[in-house]
Amino acid sequence: MNYQETMVENFINRVFSFYPGLAGEYGIIIDSLGDYSLDSINGFLADLKEYRDYFNSEYYQNFLIIKRINMLIQEIEDEDYARYTGFYYSRAFLTLLESLSITDSSEKNLELFLKRLDYLDMIVSQAYSNIKDEYLSKIEIINTKKSFDRTCNLIETKAKEYLDERYFDAKNKFQFFLESKLAIAGNKIGNTKTLRYYQNIENTCDGILSTDDIYKNLMELAEHLNFLWQTLKNEADDFIDIEFDSDSIIDWVIYIKALFKDLNGMAEDIDEYRIFNKSYENNTQSCRASLKFYDQDVLLSINNREINSNEKKLEIMIHEVMPGHFFMSRYYSGRTNYIFKERSFWEGWALMCEYYSITRCDCNLYKKTVSKKLLNNVLVGITSIKYWYHKSKREDIFNWLQSTFSLSAEETNSILITAIIDSEQKMDYFVGFAAYYHLYKAVGFDVLTDMTMHSGASFYHLREHIG
Repeated sequence: MNYQETMVENFINRVFSFYPGLAGEYGIIIDSLGDYSLDSINGFLADLKEYRDYFNSEYYQNFLIIKRINMLIQEIEDEDYARYTGFYYSRAFLTLLESLSITDSSEKNLELFLKRLDYLDMIVSQAYSNIKDEYLSKIEIINTKKSFDRTCNLIETKAKEYLDERYFDAKNKFQFFLESKLAIAGNKIGNTKTLRYYQNIENTCDGILSTDDIYKNLMELAEHLNFLWQTLKNEADDFIDIEFDSDSIIDWVIYIKALFKDLNGMAEDIDEYRIFNKSYENNTQSCRASLKFYDQDVLLSINNREINSNEKKLEIMIHEVMPGHFFMSRYYSGRTNYIFKERSFWEGWALMCEYYSITRCDCNLYKKTVSKKLLNNVLVGITSIKYWYHKSKREDIFNWLQSTFSLSAEETNSILITAIIDSEQKMDYFVGFAAYYHLYKAVGFDVLTDMTMHSGASFYHLREHIG
């Protein structure tokens, strides 16, 4: 291992030691649940700045790492640890739950779970110390409370016999904390996103588009997807006639290759890989699907409760496997791309593949399924920009969504709440999609595929490649 590789590994380990929950997503075990005391936070901030000074010497090569460092520095300097009850504090309970499934050994998982129980009270106490009342957001606390209650129910179901006063004392203490802060919050929504929204939304696509251009492209997408959805929603359903093998997706790969003719020979060797289907019943977090990479295998986990038709399975295959995430991973492998991936680049590409697929597939039911799903994604982005950037009123956005897209009150409220409380989490998706849509209009899907797979795994590298 050379010095550069050693520095990358040291940086990864430093980040994971501060965010044990993030480490678990990559199968790396950290015994603790973190330490968010001010001394620990300030020490982490100082280390981040030292690492940034080192990696800046080779900016192009280290762009993904530098971007992640800048994001982490911004979060700390903006005092996210004093604003959000969920990410740093309630997240500790989810990290505890995830201990039960982090390895293939139930004994090791239980050992980790019991070790981490010792840290719960400290994390909850740090929430009491760090959270500032002037930053409180009613919606954020309500959202945290819902996820916290769901996590605790899972813990008490899956690990009932291993729980003791360490868990129940910390749980009761955090419940009281959330209830007391909710009473103080009133109707406030917080101001973090307002302060940094403009910078974040353009940084998400590395400045390839301005916020106004992102909004313009999302509006174009919404108009097209809504027209398609409204045109097809009353059409008779037809179905994709293909069997889904629980151990292999070769038939699906063949089907998608025929659908995406522009891929030519770029996908030939994908047949060498077996991709398994696995029930999602025991997962700690609710997702539609996820893709994980192992030595020689790729594990595709599908939530069968949500993905319950061939049309939805095809959409998942295109997004997760080909020409989406798995296909892209063949060009961008390695630890840096794996851990520090630019999510907007990866998710934007996968959504672009879904969008392009509705121009190639003849199945009306598939087109309806995907156009509606993509439309909701786009509307979250538009609503987010209207609310945080244009400063539009909630009632005006609500009326616009209902009148323009014929949405129910429940659908409209769901989009509004997601756009307000989860805009930073959803930003990778709607900004990445808008950026890829802009490029797609300029060069077409076949040229865009080639540029995407050979430029570098970020919009920054893609922009440099295009010139």
